[in-house]
Order: sequence, then C-alpha cells, then structure tokens
Amino acid sequence: MELRRTLDIHEKDAMEIYVDHDRIILKKYTPNMTCQITGNTSENNMTLANGKLVLSPEGAENLVKEIKKLQQKIER
Repeated sequence: MELRRTLDIHEKDAMEIYVDHDRIILKKYTPNMTCQITGNTSENNMTLANGKLVLSPEGAENLVKEIKKLQQKIER
C-alpha cells in the first residue's frame, strides 16, 4: 500500500516491473504519448525536444502561458 501511495498507483493501474541486475524496478505504466502536463493520451499529442517532451494541445497552451508569465516576471 505504501508503494502505491508513494507512486500514485491505484489498484487497477498498469505497472511496469523489470529486473536491473540485482534490483527489481516497479514503475507506474504511462503510455508513450501521454501529455506530461495534463496526463491525457491522444493521437493529437505532439513530441518536442527530440522526443523528450510529449504535450497535448491543452498542455502546450498551458505551458506557453506559464512561460510567458515567467518572462514577464524576469523582464520587470
């Protein structure tokens, strides 16, 4: 239960379990095209930064707004 709580894993959530030498790795499964801002998975999601960042249109919009706010603070 403690692991599920710490990793935000619910009873029916998919998990990845794999072995790395002498360690067992447990990880909450997230599909490859899951937006890293909203958590939504869609064919409309886009990959940026050479595949390191996946964003939905909504997630991209939220990120742009947040970046603009930070730029305004820096410019003051």
